[in-house]
Amino acid sequence: MHIRKIAVTLALAALILASFLPLQAQTNWKVLKTFQLGGERGWDYITVDAPGHRLFVPRSTHTMVIDSETGKVLGDIPGQKLAHGVAIVPKAGRGFISDGGSDGAIVVFDLKTYAILGRWLRSPTSTESSTMALSTWFWRSPGTRVS
Repeated sequence: MHIRKIAVTLALAALILASFLPLQAQTNWKVLKTFQLGGERGWDYITVDAPGHRLFVPRSTHTMVIDSETGKVLGDIPGQKLAHGVAIVPKAGRGFISDGGSDGAIVVFDLKTYAILGRWLRSPTSTESSTMALSTWFWRSPGTRVS
């Protein structure tokens, strides 16, 4: 019991001392590029594909694919009702758009051609992909179902 009290005291002391150290945050942030996307309506969660130099920009009723180097539109994936976010699985060559419209669908598309491959109806509105396992997890708030 005595050793436990010493360990807790030392841990608290280390935390207190660490709080006095200056925070080493990056302070030299700067804008490198700005792209004018145009179009109607806003956008939601942007997905960055750094190795592919692409940005996936959900725009409510469609998702734009932008070259992150040039700003050129590489493709446009139509047919959404209320697009939220995009999950990509490069090893599988597939992308998944969370469409929060009335049917709450997931739009499945090809990462090379941007062609729609299908829709999963009554799916959740949030996506997270795991490229390590080549699986994509979908969940519906309040978390009652995972597939």
